[in-house]
Amino acid sequence: MKKRLTAILLTLALVLSLGPVSVWAVGGSGLSPDDPMAVPEEGMVINGGTYYGISYEWFKGINPNKDTMYFSIILPENVTTVIANGFRDSWSSEKENNGAATYYSGSRKTDWAHYNVVTIDFSEAANLTTIKSQAAMGAPLTGVLDLSKTQVQTIEKSAFSGCTGLTGVILPDTLEVLGAADGSSGSVFNGCSGLEFVRTANSEESTVFELPGSLKAIGKQAFKDAFSAGMDVKVVIPKSVETIGSEAFYSGRISQIVVKRQGDGWDSNYTGYDSKAFFTGNSNLLILFNDNTSYQDYRLNRRPTSSSIINAMTHPLTIRFGDTDIQQEKLNYQSIQYIRIEGTDFWEKDTAYTLPTLDNTPDEKLGYDIQWMLGSSALTNTGKVDTNQTNPQAKVSYSLQNPTVQFSVDGVAQANGNLTVELDDQEHTAGVLVSHPLLLEEQGSKDDEYVYFQYCWWDEYGQTPNGPRSIAEPDIFSNSEGSGILNRVKTERSEIPIESKDHERISPNQYMVEIYGYIVRNGGEPKLFYKSHYNFIDFGSDNDYEATVTNSYVFQVTVIEPKTITIESQDITAYTGGDSINDDSFPTARYKVTGAENVTLDEIVVTDKAGVKYALSDIEEGEIVLLPWLEEGFVPKAEANALSDDGFDTADDDREAGLYDIVATNLNELTVKTKDGDPVDIDFYPGTLTVRNVSDPDKVLDNTVDIAQPVVHSEDDVDTDDGIAMAVIPDGAHFYTNGQEDLGVLGTDTTDPDANPQIALLFDDILERDAAAQADTQALLAERAAETGHALTENQYEFKYLDLINEYDGNAWVSTDQDITIFWPYPEAVKSSYNDYTFSVLHFEGLHREYQIDTAEDMENLIDASNVVSISAAKTDKGVKFSLSGDAANGSFSPFALAWTKESGGSSGGGGGTTRYTITASAEDGGSISPSGSVRVARGSDKTFTIRADSGYEIADVLVDGESVGAVRSYTFENVREKHTIQAQFGAVKPVADPDHTGVSNWLNAEDHMAYLTGYPDGTFGPNRSMTRAEVAQMFYALLLDQDVKLTVSFSDVPTEAWYAKAVNTLASLGMVDGVGGGRFDPDRAITRAEFTTIAMGFAHRVSEGEAGFSDVSESDWFYPYVMSASQYGWIGGYSDGTFRPNNTITRSEVTTIVNNMLARAADKDYVDAHADSLRQFPDVAEGYWGYYQIMEAVNSHNYTKSDGMEDWTRLK
Repeated sequence: MKKRLTAILLTLALVLSLGPVSVWAVGGSGLSPDDPMAVPEEGMVINGGTYYGISYEWFKGINPNKDTMYFSIILPENVTTVIANGFRDSWSSEKENNGAATYYSGSRKTDWAHYNVVTIDFSEAANLTTIKSQAAMGAPLTGVLDLSKTQVQTIEKSAFSGCTGLTGVILPDTLEVLGAADGSSGSVFNGCSGLEFVRTANSEESTVFELPGSLKAIGKQAFKDAFSAGMDVKVVIPKSVETIGSEAFYSGRISQIVVKRQGDGWDSNYTGYDSKAFFTGNSNLLILFNDNTSYQDYRLNRRPTSSSIINAMTHPLTIRFGDTDIQQEKLNYQSIQYIRIEGTDFWEKDTAYTLPTLDNTPDEKLGYDIQWMLGSSALTNTGKVDTNQTNPQAKVSYSLQNPTVQFSVDGVAQANGNLTVELDDQEHTAGVLVSHPLLLEEQGSKDDEYVYFQYCWWDEYGQTPNGPRSIAEPDIFSNSEGSGILNRVKTERSEIPIESKDHERISPNQYMVEIYGYIVRNGGEPKLFYKSHYNFIDFGSDNDYEATVTNSYVFQVTVIEPKTITIESQDITAYTGGDSINDDSFPTARYKVTGAENVTLDEIVVTDKAGVKYALSDIEEGEIVLLPWLEEGFVPKAEANALSDDGFDTADDDREAGLYDIVATNLNELTVKTKDGDPVDIDFYPGTLTVRNVSDPDKVLDNTVDIAQPVVHSEDDVDTDDGIAMAVIPDGAHFYTNGQEDLGVLGTDTTDPDANPQIALLFDDILERDAAAQADTQALLAERAAETGHALTENQYEFKYLDLINEYDGNAWVSTDQDITIFWPYPEAVKSSYNDYTFSVLHFEGLHREYQIDTAEDMENLIDASNVVSISAAKTDKGVKFSLSGDAANGSFSPFALAWTKESGGSSGGGGGTTRYTITASAEDGGSISPSGSVRVARGSDKTFTIRADSGYEIADVLVDGESVGAVRSYTFENVREKHTIQAQFGAVKPVADPDHTGVSNWLNAEDHMAYLTGYPDGTFGPNRSMTRAEVAQMFYALLLDQDVKLTVSFSDVPTEAWYAKAVNTLASLGMVDGVGGGRFDPDRAITRAEFTTIAMGFAHRVSEGEAGFSDVSESDWFYPYVMSASQYGWIGGYSDGTFRPNNTITRSEVTTIVNNMLARAADKDYVDAHADSLRQFPDVAEGYWGYYQIMEAVNSHNYTKSDGMEDWTRLK
């Protein structure tokens, strides 16, 4: 700062000796908004009465340190026009040609320093008539903008938009146009969120909002998002105003709009008023017309479609009550409580309002009230006025009574809507009791007159009306497809079933019922006389036009469940055969028992059908135990839903490999109570028994063949003479059923089941039962061995399946924590001469004998995924000896191969066959890949994988062998000669902001889905080619709503005959694109992703705060606000690694994605797929290309409809 001030003082001293002081700046230092420097007239560029901005030479001279400067300006008397961007340092050719400083480009570019105008004094600008577009847009102006001393007639679009520091505006009495004369553009004070008043020079100081009587046009969104928080702004539109653009008063602070222009019925006086002119976003808005003629003029001729506008429209009328002298001014179609604020055009609610007292009432009538009626509508102290009478007169008459509604449980009335249902073995319901004197059930059969009711139920859950029951019970519950689209289901049910804890609804969830009352008179058609109100708040306004009352009936239900214990039978894996406690071939079932929140196991006693009692106090919560009072059964999964007469069709044995439900067959014979006698329910959850194959289950069950030998503790006890392998496991080893310690290791002694388990080594043939299938499996195993470098010599190996089992627990699979020594008997072919051979053992790890392995395809994939390990083996006189390490968790067994070769060097060739490789395909959450899992592919062949995203997701990236290949929809491995991996990654589709919300629809055609890109002369599209600056300009020009723009900019390197000349010059004149300096545009230069995003954001409102969300984009980057805004709008998504890569050139396919998002366009994939031959296609854009659908949207003009944000194409143009 000291250096800065010294420089200014030295410069000033020099100037004092050379010229007048007025040439130089006075006032503050200009280094902060609070201390702005006053700009002298010589520091401004003013030519021919036009103000162009700050002088480049002056700015350069007073700013040697290149600081960001803050200025105050007193606009001189000779200024008649302020050009576009005049009070900003944005570039335009007008500013450059006249010597004004600009920051971004041009020969007078000041990219070394910004300047900001903080205050503008218009008190001397008596001849000022025009302030052009964006003159001070976004400027940090503060205080009151006083134009009262000027002769301003036109303030063009966005002149002061975004000036959040302005606290007030005083408009001149000469003002005619705010924005564009035709209303198509405006935003003059858009976003001026600090305003506390807008008034004229002649307004009283207390006036909050007043427009001059000279005003003729108010442009689109002129006051959008204006006014400070908490304000209640009431607007009067002068009768002089002929044109109002869409959303001109779109501010939630505006509560009333008074339209002074008189309507003229069918011969409209509102042709210049847009159908959305009065949209504010305030749900309590009033739009007041002079009278019914004016109301009908706008309603019928401008045809507003927004319910919030229609519901807010009104006009004053006078109601005469009966034959009395009582007359009251009210608002038609609004609450009767509204009264005029004396001396104004505005209204307020009198919540204490009551109707005049009834006199000379007629006799009482059953089911009817006697009250004031306006036509066929009853007037109430809180109701609406709704009449088409020119001179309305209220009369005393009969009005059908509304029903009495009470909340209820099981048909019994309750005090309020906080209902409680206690579950037991009976049916329970909750809802409402509706009564009426004329209800058939109360009045008896009346042929002349009766009422009845229907009910529409809603499950309001998770902040939506589409709770779980709306899906599960569509015959009872209604649902909503979106804002205002209600699929009502009317029923006769006044109560709904409450059957489980899932039906509980406590805050913020609840049930809501709409009650419909109908009256039938003299056998005629039913007529709706009563409709309760819904409680939906997400539709923006009250759309419940049927409702006759404001009451809505919502209630919550607390569900008290009965005392319950949970029994879960535990999953277990076994092989066919074996003995058990129950004297069958199934393993003994184990159970986990737990109590509920309202009961503990210590309290419970179980009594079986014989009267034997069992206390559960000895069972710890979650402990796995045997339950002698529970009779187990095993039901094949395929038959689990086919119950026999006695409850379950259980299997007699485990002859058939597969999956079984482990069920309890005697639950209905048990009595379960607490010690105090309260009943207790059992929730039983079946476990799964997996029965693995054995080679000959019939003989195993008949005990006519041995496939296992008990383990021994010493090699001295090994005997393999019968051809069955044996295992030696040290004494004291621990065993684990299914690798789980808590399942226990059982025997067959029912008094002490742990006393005598019999652990044995299963030694069985390979998998398949018939010889042909077994040969195929063995060939696959041999092929897998060869692939992993363990070639087997033909006819010199045998395969066996080994595992540890408990023969006294239904051959349940077990594991151990000790090393295991195996003795494999010598095959018959070498038994007599085993000393002449060398033996080796191969272990195919992880290939368990699950029953699902029943097709060649499954078998191939599982074998191909297995890991083949060579195990050291030794010859002994009891067979081939080898060791396995114990694995208590998972076991160490699966198929093994014993191979032998002559020690003299006999044949070592393999078994031949086709070499195959595994491609492992996987997909993250959000989509799928097909085929998936371990896919086996023959050497040298091709394999294609297809990737699909689920609804609400998109393909984020595809990784092949860990490297990205982009967000492709399919990928083909060609000439496969090694293993590969492919992984599909998905990301949630970020909602795209509405173009009306972002402001894009103010500039670009988001309504008509026309083609905005084309291909190249060679027929290609060039999806991966970089986009040039000229191409970008041409594309956005094609989408411009208004292409008729006065061209104020041209470039030396853009010839007038160039195909892109009109586009470039138009967008530059609008300030959407800049040159590169020296009067050049550089049309053929590729544009970067950051530059493109900046241009795109020129057509939208910038987001004031948020995060960009990319690791390579920081707040210090010049492009940060643009990238951040585009990210918040959902236009850009970046790359799967979290980067945006701002300095990369943008590709044509990436451009289509961003622009489609800007316009809220998305191809109808079903239509595109079905009409591919009719679409404009390109040879370099395959259907599997990641951007295929985005490109189809961009290059094919089409008609469409939208439903719930989804685009449905109807035909091509």
